[in-house]
Amino acid sequence: MAESDKLFDRFSRSDPDAAAEVSAIISRVVRLHGYRIPSEQWQDVRQNAILGVWGEVAKPGFVLRGGFAGLIREVALRRCIDWRRSHRRDPGPLDVDPAGTSRPDMDLLETERVAIRDKVMSRLRESHREVIRLRAIEDRGYAEIARLQGKSEDSVRRMWCDALKEAGRIRLQLERPRLRPAEAPK
Repeated sequence: MAESDKLFDRFSRSDPDAAAEVSAIISRVVRLHGYRIPSEQWQDVRQNAILGVWGEVAKPGFVLRGGFAGLIREVALRRCIDWRRSHRRDPGPLDVDPAGTSRPDMDLLETERVAIRDKVMSRLRESHREVIRLRAIEDRGYAEIARLQGKSEDSVRRMWCDALKEAGRIRLQLERPRLRPAEAPK
């Protein structure tokens, strides 16, 4: 039995030493990943995380999948995120033009976004361009695309993933500043 599973057994039997170990794991997550939570708030986040772990374990039909330490870290990270969300500063009212006219900065961003999209699409293989058009633009399902192209649904899913990867690589190439040979890293 793995250490994590032994910890789970002890924790589920309300062993105080196991609760202390769970608390220590949570403390490390809060300190290391903390999401800029002030140290004076760590105790509250840790307590909420311990309650969260108890809540997960107490759910009807709970089955431990993977390691218990992983579950503890996952719950701790969720509590850190919850704390950040609840302590976000209000950014104030949105910057909206009351007259409803367009904003030049937003127009420029949209123009750049469309230009990059068009360049990426033009550099994709035809099969990838077609699957992206059918899935993303026409919002067709995998089964329908498979039927249209005479392929299996699995092959269409693989082609979709490959197309997205290829599009991402092309986009990175387009957005990466070109270095002159003298500036290239050594």
